[in-house]
Amino acid sequence: MPKKKLTVWNVIGTVLVAVGLVWLLQGIGLFGGSVMSGVTFWAIMGVIAIVLGVLVIIKPPSPRK
Repeated sequence: MPKKKLTVWNVIGTVLVAVGLVWLLQGIGLFGGSVMSGVTFWAIMGVIAIVLGVLVIIKPPSPRK
């Protein structure tokens, strides 16, 4: 895979991890001041986003032919 496409996937993965971390921390109540704070749904979604982000960074999707 060309380096430029790998960089794009790395950015997408990093954004997913960052957003997932915010969602997780809000969901468990460490970030307050939002309707998402203390809601278990957002903690679960945060973990899912983090896992997906890490997977995208480690093994980006291969192009289809």
